[in-house]
Amino acid sequence: KIFSKKRKITFNNQWNKLIKCIQYQKNLKKYSITNINLDVKYVYFPLHLQPEMTTSILGGKYADQLLAIEKLSNFIPNDWSIYVKENPKQSYYQRDTLFFKRLLSIKKVKLLDKNINTHLLRQKCQFLSTISGTAGWEALSDNKNVLLFGKAWYRNLPGTFIFDDNLSFERI
Repeated sequence: KIFSKKRKITFNNQWNKLIKCIQYQKNLKKYSITNINLDVKYVYFPLHLQPEMTTSILGGKYADQLLAIEKLSNFIPNDWSIYVKENPKQSYYQRDTLFFKRLLSIKKVKLLDKNINTHLLRQKCQFLSTISGTAGWEALSDNKNVLLFGKAWYRNLPGTFIFDDNLSFERI
């Protein structure tokens, strides 16, 4: 058989989705901040929509975006921050309470409210970091350096740096 059996739509399935959606929205509201300082040194890390090819396939081990943010936290100086912003199209999928707790346990991370201006965040950051998203291309277009954790099509362009454990912070 080529196609698997379709899952039945039941009240319980729909109810569970609704509960997860409500919990996701509560977590996002509870853990994100609206008051930020754009004059400090920070790296902007816009989260990818998941599941998506840019993380699931092009991200390799960094399909776990939090792993990339953990590496980034260890990579940047102690007086820098990582401003993380959720993808506006993201739903509860892969964003349970444990995701938020793990994200906020990472040193230097500040989870930003989804209404904070993305373009301003990109313009004011010291550099942008992404797995392989369009935000990296947009940053390059703004003459900002980009630290990649995945295999983006623009990875060989000037201003793009591929993360590995031997990369020096000073190069960026």
